[in-house]
Amino acid sequence: MADAAFARITGREAADGQPVTVNLTMPATVLLGDQPGTAHLDVGGTMPAEIARNLVGRATTAGVAWVKRLYLAPESGAVVGMDSRARCFPDGLAEMIRARDRYCRTPYCDAPIAHTDHVVPYAKGGATEFENGQGLCAACNYAKEAAGWHSQVVPDATGRHTVDTRTPSGHHHRSTAPEQAA
Repeated sequence: MADAAFARITGREAADGQPVTVNLTMPATVLLGDQPGTAHLDVGGTMPAEIARNLVGRATTAGVAWVKRLYLAPESGAVVGMDSRARCFPDGLAEMIRARDRYCRTPYCDAPIAHTDHVVPYAKGGATEFENGQGLCAACNYAKEAAGWHSQVVPDATGRHTVDTRTPSGHHHRSTAPEQAA
């Protein structure tokens, strides 16, 4: 009965196993090449690069690997960003978007932000990243999910985050993030 419940809830057979995330950090030059080095296993310490490459290779062959890129500041080597496959914006990223946008980004709305939303919807290939995020009130977020709405990030001369939204009537509205105090 437990296996049947698992299959109905998850859509997978119990024999398929449960997906597991293993956070393994190593430089791309070590992962992709034959350079010596080590990898760091989160909550597990360091391991030789050969073992780490073997783990990644097996997972890739099985079609279950995903390599997440971490972006480092050139001067300090500090982590400043990363890839994400998450549909929902992680708390820290959502907080950055709310700080940038301050209020609903729909022109003339100015309501408090209730949802951190994808400019290009996740279902249409939109990435869960800072540039593709915007803060919206609940009403505006639900309205833009209706047929005929289209949004995209566009370049702005000020360098601030700007979204062009086309309504079902064909009207275009631009929304630029407010200027940040220095």
